Amino acid sequence: MHAADYRNAQPYAGRDVLVVGIGNTGAEIAVDLVEGGASRVRLAVRTAPHILRRSTAGWAAQYTGVLVRRLPVALVDRLAGPVGKLSVPDLAAQGLPRPDTGLYSRVKEGRSRCRTSG
Repeated sequence: MHAADYRNAQPYAGRDVLVVGIGNTGAEIAVDLVEGGASRVRLAVRTAPHILRRSTAGWAAQYTGVLVRRLPVALVDRLAGPVGKLSVPDLAAQGLPRPDTGLYSRVKEGRSRCRTSG
C-alpha cells in the first residue's frame, strides 16, 4: 500500500508490517502502527537516516535548522553528531546504524531531508 492510501493502524493490529522508507511520512506511519498494536514493525531503508527528535523541552528541531543555516557545514556536522547521540538511542543492534555522513553535509548535498521523531 502506498502511504497516500494509509488511514490508520487498525487493520494491522497484531500483524507484522514492513514500512519501506523512513522519510517523515514513513516514520510517522511506523510510529502509528506501533502505537496501534501491530505486533512488529520493520523499516526498510536504503541509506542510514539522520533521526532527530521533533522537539526537545519545547524547542523544535526546525528552530535549530534556521539558526545554523549560515554556519559552515563542517561546524554544524561536528555539533550535530554529539547532540544526535545524546537525544536518539543507538539503534545499530536493531539494524539501523548511525549514518557515516554529517547531518548538514547530507542536507546541503540535497540527498535527504532530516527525519523527525517523537
